Amino acid sequence: TAREYAEESLKIARELGGPLLVVCALDALAAVERAEGDDASAQAHLLEAAELGRQIESALGDLSERQRLVMQLHELDDFSTAEVAEMLTMAEPTVRWTLHATSS
Repeated sequence: TAREYAEESLKIARELGGPLLVVCALDALAAVERAEGDDASAQAHLLEAAELGRQIESALGDLSERQRLVMQLHELDDFSTAEVAEMLTMAEPTVRWTLHATSS
């Protein structure tokens, strides 16, 4: 069923440790819960979420390690630019520039 597939996807995403995969799997599971009884709709949302996760992971894979860390900490983990700068021992304007450069 769609629910079993979403739960298994979440388990695999957590094992792999990819935060984007976990977010996509959680989103898919939430969609399945909303669409209970409409299995076709749930399956379509699972496919969309999986594709989005692959696209995001691919885009992050094209970045340097520093760019990837800055993007993950700020965009996915919701740290402020000041907190990211402190964690990575960078100047805050450098963090902001990195975010700008990677989103272009």
